Amino acid sequence: MNLQLRALTGLMVFLLLVCGSALPAAAGCGAGDGGYTQAAMDLEPIIVIRDGETHNLSLVDTYEFLEHPCLTATVAFQAARYGLEMLYGGETPVIEDVVAFSPAAGGSMGALDFIFKGDNPRDKTWPPAGITRSADNFVYQFLRKSTLQAVTIRLKDKVWPEDWFELREKQHDGTITEAQRKKRSQDRRFILENYPAMEFEELFEDPDLFTFIAWGHMEKGEMDRKIREQRRQAREQAQN
Repeated sequence: MNLQLRALTGLMVFLLLVCGSALPAAAGCGAGDGGYTQAAMDLEPIIVIRDGETHNLSLVDTYEFLEHPCLTATVAFQAARYGLEMLYGGETPVIEDVVAFSPAAGGSMGALDFIFKGDNPRDKTWPPAGITRSADNFVYQFLRKSTLQAVTIRLKDKVWPEDWFELREKQHDGTITEAQRKKRSQDRRFILENYPAMEFEELFEDPDLFTFIAWGHMEKGEMDRKIREQRRQAREQAQN
């Protein structure tokens, strides 16, 4: 287990008893062009029990929640499908029995909000200050409290187009050329059309399934309160 995964596992211990998830950032998710792809519409939903009720959560529903097709939401949705399948098999996952966390910003947060919290926009999780957008951040851990089993799901680096993140930064900086913008748009469409149809083993590294021991406690809503306070402090420091 490398240093990053050890750090994630340490954070896992702290978050064990969280009743919901509070996962990093919902902006800049790489929205898709046009409508929903056939692959997105055909993808099997995630079926969960939340607050005692069964919910069938589709990728299209997730896009509707985010108000557009989204690349990083697609990755997070697939990671959640994979992780919950690893932890529950043929059982229906009970959201209150699961803790999830990730350093992934962007639409990943929106997808996980939708799965873990529901479709109320007021329950949106905001990113804590310091969260970065990086190819290395597409790592998701899911913990099943009732069995003390956890799994780490990591996106394969090679699934992104080779210059995807370079062109993203150029677009952000305003230095992207028209030819590069066209390529990025084509790559975006390719991802939206293909990622939902890919097998888990094509998208992700071999999952790391393990049994854990945890210490500490966090109340429901505590993470969101701490994020708000941290964001306020960061704004005040930036103004000084």
